[in-house]
Amino acid sequence: MGFELEGIIGERATFRTARGRFSRMTECRLSGDLVLVPLTGPLLVEAARHFGIGNAASVPTQVTESLAALVSESGPAVHVSAFEFGDDGHERYTLWVDGTAKWTRGRESQVRQFFTDERGVDAGPGFDIGKHRGESAAERWAAADAIPESPEHH
Repeated sequence: MGFELEGIIGERATFRTARGRFSRMTECRLSGDLVLVPLTGPLLVEAARHFGIGNAASVPTQVTESLAALVSESGPAVHVSAFEFGDDGHERYTLWVDGTAKWTRGRESQVRQFFTDERGVDAGPGFDIGKHRGESAAERWAAADAIPESPEHH
């Protein structure tokens, strides 16, 4: 079984402002001190409404880019788009800083190196982006790997 996943990777503090605007945002353990916010259906619908985009299903790239840009205003954020089906697949990483895409089509190793070298963050040994399988991988990430909310995050 393959998988499809869209998400945003960053330091947990980077999501603080967005977390206050989007009730459907779930932070998940990824690797080291990095978290993944899977772009679940409910989060994309909420984001589309917030940005006045309309139907998230008809313009998913616009919603995803708007959300990544907003998150990156608080710190570097990386949009990951990944899928695998049989022998076909890709993992694309786009670095967003201050609301702008800085590089696209990066690799996991570049993302880990960026956070380690530029931010001094433990990026861990590697990402297991495909550990939850199926078209609903984002929802599975949110259900299985969510970091419990602490009182200071309310």
